[in-house]
Amino acid sequence: MCNMVQINEPNTLAYEAHFNEDGTKCMVHETYVDSKAVLSHNDSISSKTILPRIFNISKLDTLDVYGNPNNELKSC
Repeated sequence: MCNMVQINEPNTLAYEAHFNEDGTKCMVHETYVDSKAVLSHNDSISSKTILPRIFNISKLDTLDVYGNPNNELKSC
């Protein structure tokens, strides 16, 4: 995990990127302690600095969310 995430997002447990054979598609798997950590990630410095650079060269095709969201997430 990059230092920026480790320092600023302690409730991010892991993230992995998996590319297809020709490098044209990527699946990212992220794991968080709880729903609050996911929401915090959206407002983090890493999301505000890294994601815009990624989305300049790619597009988000699908977003799947797994787990048991708590009440904080349901109220959003």
